[in-house]
Amino acid sequence: MKLSVFYHHVLCAAQQQGVSVEEMLRRVRDLGIEYVKLDLRDVQAVEPLARLLSGCSIKVSSVYGFYEWQKDPKAFQDWRQLECARFLGAGQVMVIPGLFSSHQETERNVQRQRMLEAMSVFCDRAAQEGLTVTIEDFDDADSPISTMEGMKWFTDRLPLLRVALDTGNFFYSGEDVLQALELFADRIVHVHCKDRLTGEQGPYPGERQDSALGVPLYPCAVGSGCIPMARCLQRLAQAGYDGIYAIEHFGANDYWHTIRESARWLLERGL
Repeated sequence: MKLSVFYHHVLCAAQQQGVSVEEMLRRVRDLGIEYVKLDLRDVQAVEPLARLLSGCSIKVSSVYGFYEWQKDPKAFQDWRQLECARFLGAGQVMVIPGLFSSHQETERNVQRQRMLEAMSVFCDRAAQEGLTVTIEDFDDADSPISTMEGMKWFTDRLPLLRVALDTGNFFYSGEDVLQALELFADRIVHVHCKDRLTGEQGPYPGERQDSALGVPLYPCAVGSGCIPMARCLQRLAQAGYDGIYAIEHFGANDYWHTIRESARWLLERGL
């Protein structure tokens, strides 16, 4: 099993543990995690970052970026995300295209069309660079891709667009991740392993996030929450998925503990 972890989590774990980022990267690598997933906002200078990661035998699985394409479909940050991914050897980029700024259906349709225009151009440019563009089921009620229907609207219109399946975010919208897995099976090229607690169970409940249905949600180690993680892994394997599994738990109280327990649980599955 090829494991990744969000670079943000490494930064938080290093700070909480009082160690350098390099030391935390080495600890992460010793767990069997070979990749990190990068937020473009965490990349200040790409060359020093590349040296740091290489020195710890860590590769980059994907670079993700946040946009406001609902306002301006031409806001590409000078293609910085693609340039960064290419330099770091990542084969994928993930885009969060923006959030609706209106509750009126007519205006939302206009904004969604702007996002589609931008994503189409972005996918074409990425393909020229040898990169794959993905979207995830982003957990925000104002996101156009927070549901299966919303994601499918874009994937139906963009042949080059692929899916980074987030196991925990369909639950945010009150949907079934196993149903989503079946729906997008032929488009999934990356997986975010996110589990959820629905109350303050466990020693590390972390930050609270209320779901779109008002359910209180907390981050947790993979395999310790309410998401059917074992069944997700089984279904992905049956579908022939052989890509990277990225550990994700934004808002955890103890990032190092949660990374370690998540990696242990995933590697014990032996996929």
